[in-house]
Amino acid sequence: MHRDNGSTLPLVAGLLALVLGAACAIIDLSSLYLERSRLAHIAESAARVGAESFDSTGVTVSSTDIVITLEPDDVRSAAAEYLAVIAPVGVSLDSATTSDDHTAVVTVSSSWVPPVAVPFMPSTMVVTVSGSARLQTR
Repeated sequence: MHRDNGSTLPLVAGLLALVLGAACAIIDLSSLYLERSRLAHIAESAARVGAESFDSTGVTVSSTDIVITLEPDDVRSAAAEYLAVIAPVGVSLDSATTSDDHTAVVTVSSSWVPPVAVPFMPSTMVVTVSGSARLQTR
């Protein structure tokens, strides 16, 4: 009869290392997802503020419709003021403009650092998110 004493210990140790690595990766990916969600909320909110930054001289009233024209400088200054007020940690305003004179588009970014250092995950990553808002009249 052949005995295999101690042969299960390396298998258990390898499985434990694999499970621990997977758990750390799940924690890091969850943190990255939450950071992206936080930035998306900030970008959408800043875009809504930018879409409401029109000047009364940019409003045209006709018999059937009201047309509001956004200025890129107004959108950028309104988004920058909004971010200064809410002061999100580590978030920078990359761009804020209008794509078609009616839609405000705001792009923000942040540097993400994983909460658990894992050799196969990046040590830092820049997360960039864009948000848009369109001011419509009925």
